[in-house]
Amino acid sequence: MHQGCALVFMFCFIPWTFVASLRFRSTGNCTFIKDVAMNFVCKGSVSKDMFALYKDRRAPQNSHFSIWEGSDDEGQIVLASFHASPLADHATLKIVPNPSYPDRHSFIVESQNQSLELQFVPSTIHCFDFSLRYPMELRRECLGQSRETSGDEVAKQPILHYGSFDIQKITGDTSSRTIELKRVLIMLATFTIILCH
Repeated sequence: MHQGCALVFMFCFIPWTFVASLRFRSTGNCTFIKDVAMNFVCKGSVSKDMFALYKDRRAPQNSHFSIWEGSDDEGQIVLASFHASPLADHATLKIVPNPSYPDRHSFIVESQNQSLELQFVPSTIHCFDFSLRYPMELRRECLGQSRETSGDEVAKQPILHYGSFDIQKITGDTSSRTIELKRVLIMLATFTIILCH
């Protein structure tokens, strides 16, 4: 009976985690963020128009985000963080990369003269070596400003942080598909527990 449990676990759960670990990885050279203090700007939720414009499937409509700004010798750094609401409770943060495990990083947050280290697991950070409008549009949205249409307002050193793997497909009823996937995973877990007892 316990061999059956092991087989169910091996064929149902390990492939999900293995595929997730391969597919969702931090990208880009993020060395420029080391020791840079980022200041909280604003927080909000992705609007229908913003999602339609940028089609970021890792941050669909109504996803919570926060915007942070800092600077180094190269200029302004803009961080858009999704699915990590606890960050927005703090005034400043620093991103601390892990040299041994590039996909693991911590946030040192400061609030009321206290420092705290936060980790979001799973979590990915994407640092870009080219300019992006997306973080600046999110910034304008959470500040209640209208969209910038000239295309001149870009983040020179943009960073996107995703604090979860909440992926949704663009077409169809995305919320029902996500719920269906969660139900399947719960059913598999329940089946494994019943089989093992």
